[in-house]
Amino acid sequence: MDHLFLLIKELRKKTGSGLIDCKNALIHTRGDINKAIDYLRSSGTCLALNKLSNKTTEGGVFVCIHNTTGFILELNAETDFVTHTNEFKKFGQELVNYASKHDIDNVNVLKKIFKKEIVSLITKVSENIKINRIKKIFGNIIISYIHMNKIGVLVASSNLELSLKQKECMKNIAMHIVALNPICLTQKEIPQNIIDRELSIQTELAKKTGKSALLLQRIIDGRMKKFINNNTLLNQKFVMDIKKNIREFLEENKVSLSGFIRLQVGTA
Repeated sequence: MDHLFLLIKELRKKTGSGLIDCKNALIHTRGDINKAIDYLRSSGTCLALNKLSNKTTEGGVFVCIHNTTGFILELNAETDFVTHTNEFKKFGQELVNYASKHDIDNVNVLKKIFKKEIVSLITKVSENIKINRIKKIFGNIIISYIHMNKIGVLVASSNLELSLKQKECMKNIAMHIVALNPICLTQKEIPQNIIDRELSIQTELAKKTGKSALLLQRIIDGRMKKFINNNTLLNQKFVMDIKKNIREFLEENKVSLSGFIRLQVGTA
C-alpha cells in the first residue's frame, strides 16, 4: 500500500491528474508509471500533459536586476485572463528571480528545474504554461521598465554612478524603446542580413523611379541612411522631444549607454 501511495504521488506530479484517476491508471497498468501516463492521456484525464500541445499566444514579461546583471523573461499562457492571475504573476517572478540568482539564461534549463511547478500551474489554471524566452544584460547600472506587463525593457549604463535625474533620464529612454522598438544601439550592431535585405528592397524601389544611375545611388544612399537612423537607438528622434535625437539627449544629461534589451510578448 505504501508503494502504491508513492506511485500515485509521483504520477500526480507528472500529470496533474486526480488521485482516483492516478490510482485507477496504476492498477490498470500494474504499477508501470510510463504506461499509466499513456493510459491517462488516452482517457483524457491527464490534464497537464493534454494541455502541452495548446498554443500559448498570451503572456507576461518579468524582470530581475541584481548588481550589474539584469534578467528579463517571457512566460506564456493560452489566454490573457490567466496572465493577470496572481498565480501566473507570482510564478513568472519566481522564475526570473531564480534565473538571476543562479545566472541561468537558458530556457531549457529552467524548464527542467521547474518541471513540477509548471505541471502544477497548468493543472491549477487549466491552460498550457510555457517559459518562452529569457535574456540577460550586463552594465554598471541597469534600469527596467515594463509596459502593461507585455513589453519589457532593460537599459544598461556604463556610468559608475547616476543621480536621480540621470536615472529618470534612463527610465525615459526605456519608455522610448518600448514605443519605437529600435533594432540595436548603433549602426555597427545591425546584423548584416538586415542591412542586405533592406538594401535589396531600396534598390528595387529606386530602379522603378526611372532615374539615372547617379541619382539612383543617391536615392538608395539617402533611404539607407534613413533606415539606419530610424532603427538605431542613438540616432532615433527622442519621442519626448523630437527636436533632438537620443544621442544628444544622453550627452545633455551626461549618461552613457552600453546596451539594452527589449522583450515583447508574442514577437520573435
